Amino acid sequence: MWYLNIYKNINNNFGQLTQLEEIFYYLYKHDMKIEDITESELLAQSEQSKDNLGNIQKAFYDASLQEIAFFAANSDIDVNIHPRYLPPKAHAHEFYEIQYVYSGSFQQTIMDTEIFLQKGDLCFIAPHTTHKVWVNSHDTIFINILVRSSTFRSTFMNLMGKDDIISDFFTKNMYQTGSSPYILCKTDSEELFQKAILEMLDECARPKKYSDRYLNSLLELFIIRLLRLHEFHFTIGKSTDNVENESILAIMRYIQSNFRTVTLPNAAKFFNYSEAHLSRLIKKFTGKTFSRIIQTIKIQYSAKLLAEGNMSIAEIIDEVGYTDSSHFYRVFRRYYNMTPVQYQQEQK
Repeated sequence: MWYLNIYKNINNNFGQLTQLEEIFYYLYKHDMKIEDITESELLAQSEQSKDNLGNIQKAFYDASLQEIAFFAANSDIDVNIHPRYLPPKAHAHEFYEIQYVYSGSFQQTIMDTEIFLQKGDLCFIAPHTTHKVWVNSHDTIFINILVRSSTFRSTFMNLMGKDDIISDFFTKNMYQTGSSPYILCKTDSEELFQKAILEMLDECARPKKYSDRYLNSLLELFIIRLLRLHEFHFTIGKSTDNVENESILAIMRYIQSNFRTVTLPNAAKFFNYSEAHLSRLIKKFTGKTFSRIIQTIKIQYSAKLLAEGNMSIAEIIDEVGYTDSSHFYRVFRRYYNMTPVQYQQEQK
């Protein structure tokens, strides 16, 4: 299949740097700045590498990067592999950036927050958010998905107005200042995400007819799958004007860890909030009520246990914290349009 060829190409060249990366590696080893490199040190490099380096040197003098430098005229999305050993520089840009760590790990500063990303991690960065990236390893492959903000509303209307954390991130950063500058999501490096990322990368490298519309559809499908599998695995970055953002991560972790028995009153007591305030806070940042979040976590976890096939349905009902089996069956059917038995058979 097409994506297996991309897997093969990436994995075969895993330890090999591109010509441009060789220049950056030279700078890294000799503790040099990008503006310090001279023409004589590029004699062994190709003309294309020289041109690329010249463009990057120019960009280093402009900390605010514009869309025109990154997108084709009729394209809303660009997907590329971040050059390894590119000298770190604080910068911001007009567009949204979605970072995916295909392999390895790297360090990043977003605003004044230090972040460490590793294989399978995703980071969504809002426009005009200052950040700086260190990719100082041959083993790290870090893929960027860049999305125009200037045409986001018209192009990605289907992603907006939904009750989920990603839609909330995009829409708030379009209309509000001081919204969360980034959100993080830890995945399990599932093949379906890697396949989707590589397909977008291939489509950008070798565009075909209707390529722009195809890329938009791929991105929407990618986000829907991400929400289905990891809706409660997100970290919300610190807001520049609202301290409530800082506490929502702790609240969601608490709910995730105690979903079998947690109630709104005891969660509110734990965080020293009134029940009304905690309920409002959760609804504001997730788009869901407290009870709906608990229900979703329980049903998703039960589906995982059913797929593993190591427990009976009665044991699973008890494990996820349901006391009424008929209620569990009704809720499960509402989420998956089939019974738990049918779901388990389908996973075999």
